[in-house]
Amino acid sequence: MRSNRQIEKNWSEKSYPESLRRIRCWDSQTRNEVVLLMSNFLSNAAIIAKLYKKRWQIELFSSGSNSI
Repeated sequence: MRSNRQIEKNWSEKSYPESLRRIRCWDSQTRNEVVLLMSNFLSNAAIIAKLYKKRWQIELFSSGSNSI
């Protein structure tokens, strides 16, 4: 986990009324930084990052199996 912060609002209330949370983490397998934006402030940042990683593994698997 590199950072877990609330983003200061610099957009109009009409475009998106809620505050956002930015989670930055490092993917050691791809050696890339991953940035997640969300309105969920209650869940643990490390768990959210792990869930998103699992989700993208499923997405990549299912998109690869469609091309067979």
